[in-house]
Amino acid sequence: MSCHRLSSRALREFVSTFRLRRDLAVGPSTAKIYYTARNYLAGKIPGELVFAVDRWPDFSAVMCAAGEGTYQYMQDIETYTFYWEDNEGLQKLLCDEKLVDWG
Repeated sequence: MSCHRLSSRALREFVSTFRLRRDLAVGPSTAKIYYTARNYLAGKIPGELVFAVDRWPDFSAVMCAAGEGTYQYMQDIETYTFYWEDNEGLQKLLCDEKLVDWG
C-alpha cells in the first residue's frame, strides 16, 4: 500500500484537525509541519511543497518536501521534514520511491 499525497482540500483538512489532535509543544517537528502547511495554504510560502501521509485520514506520519523552485526562496528549509508517531509510518514514507529521492 502506497503513501498518500495530500491534495489542497486534504491539506486544509489536515491543518484544521492536526492542531486539535496534536500538542504542538511536543517537539519542533510537530509545530514545523503544522505551521508550514498552514502558511503554505495561506500563500506565504512561494514555490511548491508536497505533503504526504502514511495513511489518510488516520495518519501516523507526515512528510513535507520542498518542490521545484522552493529552495531558492527559503534558504533555511530542509528538503524533507517529518513528523511521526510510530516507526512503521515513518518507514512507509521513507521507502516510497515516489516521495523520497535517495539518488
